[in-house]
Amino acid sequence: MNESINADQWQRLIAAWMTREAEFITQVLLDILPVTEAPEAVLRRVRFALDPVPADIDTLASSLLERELLLGIARATVQRHYFATHGEYPPRGRREFSSTTSDGLLDQDFSCHWSALQWLNMLVLRDLSANRRVAIVVAMRDDGLSMLEWIAHHQVLGADGLFIYSNDNVDKSELLLESLAEAGVVTYIDNHVAQGRSPQRKAFAHALQLLTPLRQYEWVLFLDSDEFFIPGEASQHQLGALLEAIESAHPEQLPSAACFHWRWRTGNWHFRRGRELLADRFPVGEAHVLVKSLVRLRDVYSMGEIHYPEIVPDGFLCDSRLQPLNYVDRWNERVPECSYAAIDHYWCKSFEEFSIKKARGDMPGLAEFGYDRDFSLFFEWGNEGRTEPVVAYPKGWHNAVKKQLKILLANPKVAAAREQVEATLPELRARFDAAGGLEAVFVAALLEFSRARGTTFLELIAKGSSFARVLDEIDPRQFVRGALRQWLTNHQHEAPDKALAQLKNYAARRAPNDAATFFNIAPEGTATQSSLSEWSRGPSPALDAVGAISGSVKGDYGFHTDFEAAPWWCVDLGRACPIREVRLYNRPQCAERATTVVVMCSTDLVHWTTIYAPDDPVSFGVASGEPLRIMIDSGVNARFVRVALRETNWLHLDTVEVYV
Repeated sequence: MNESINADQWQRLIAAWMTREAEFITQVLLDILPVTEAPEAVLRRVRFALDPVPADIDTLASSLLERELLLGIARATVQRHYFATHGEYPPRGRREFSSTTSDGLLDQDFSCHWSALQWLNMLVLRDLSANRRVAIVVAMRDDGLSMLEWIAHHQVLGADGLFIYSNDNVDKSELLLESLAEAGVVTYIDNHVAQGRSPQRKAFAHALQLLTPLRQYEWVLFLDSDEFFIPGEASQHQLGALLEAIESAHPEQLPSAACFHWRWRTGNWHFRRGRELLADRFPVGEAHVLVKSLVRLRDVYSMGEIHYPEIVPDGFLCDSRLQPLNYVDRWNERVPECSYAAIDHYWCKSFEEFSIKKARGDMPGLAEFGYDRDFSLFFEWGNEGRTEPVVAYPKGWHNAVKKQLKILLANPKVAAAREQVEATLPELRARFDAAGGLEAVFVAALLEFSRARGTTFLELIAKGSSFARVLDEIDPRQFVRGALRQWLTNHQHEAPDKALAQLKNYAARRAPNDAATFFNIAPEGTATQSSLSEWSRGPSPALDAVGAISGSVKGDYGFHTDFEAAPWWCVDLGRACPIREVRLYNRPQCAERATTVVVMCSTDLVHWTTIYAPDDPVSFGVASGEPLRIMIDSGVNARFVRVALRETNWLHLDTVEVYV
């Protein structure tokens, strides 16, 4: 099972511990340790474990982690004595703290790396009698939007205790956790984690080796914050009945853990977060081969593998059918079966929620754990067209969860904290403003996903397309801009008339009053100009020239050249585009300076095609503010659009728009 201890060695260690003879326990430990430790040092630690004297901790500890383990042993012994005297444990604190010191547990997460002190700590913890049935341990970060639903769901399920680890929240989740802990609903563990460490693995290791209050529970379910455990019909949809089924199936020896399959539940790529329960928002799903484990705490060393526990050598696992599962074969794929229980895994949720999940995983140093994931996974890991869940939620379940939610929110502090969490959503979305906003990110990911699987943007907007409903949730301007960008980048304009016609029909349907403006591609480009003047707003020609391609008409000048012969301004669209129209919005003041304007196009800055050059000076945009519209009936393929004067003067326009 592991490199350091087999079933015979385990039995010897348990037998030695029961004798309470320090020298004998020390000898057995020295026989099984993978790394040689000094016998005298091991003996001192054994004596401390048998009879902890807090004053000895500083002299015994050779590291901060050892000090934490020694303190844990002392706390566990106090708990055991209290239970022996009173028949119950003292009221547990609702706030716990996990420092970065205990990050070191990750270096010895599997028992094959354990020191003598870690084995002694485990033996002391196993001496604590369980007087409660089942608890759940979960790691949460920036999960405030769905936290109360997760809690209400598992309260209805019949969980006796909820232990929530959380770290580095930016959505103010800690305020919600503090209020819930104060109300006695959860135990909140403030999980401080060093950069580059896995918060989830750290939480599970801390729970098993240092969270003494957890030892009051016989069974513990280790979950993620997007996983909702749901006992099936065979266990009457309750945790208590599931435990009875496990015990009935194995009357002679209980399994060390029962491993239940995921149901991968998503909802066809919604962009916006809904307010209904997750089970209502994402009604379809598919059974998945991966599992999470309900463990018998005294039989488990580690949750380092996340999905499966490391168990004692004489223990065994059972599968989702409650049948024995060979530990060695635990990772072999099996046909998922969910009649006794399943774990509904809401990995994607909506794109708004997924963006929070992704930003959470993009912290520096976490890429090595596979958290640095691309936005396209939202679509790749979605479940378009999947089947109904293998096990439906029981009748009345949703109403029970909603009722429990109301009970939680009846607490004024919980309700106030929830409001603060809700208020952070616009701020969290604003993190993507530099990329054009979250809707633009969504469109880019959707278009890339579609392109990779051979679906064109025209097929996305076709009548009856499953994507059409998805796109109805977002600003149509974002989709048109993204589609044009993809179309131009991938040379999909061999038949521009047909493609543009369909895209313009889509825009007109979605935004009849603004559709025409969607096809201005100038804001996608960069600009420069011939010179700067004392009235220029930008410190360089490029930074001043960009004022004319902001996409909005300002009623003032967007750029300003110096007084010179034939001043010019130019936009680089980034690629050759089939241009159909150019619009020039004049500056209201001194508009007469633009009467000799000419407009030219080029693909290479060498060869130019003049598309506008009137024989006589022309005034425009003076009284009405209407732009000069230069129509190109047959279109011209160009990358650069240049505006210049045919005289010595200042050149200053409000806005330049280039349409395909």
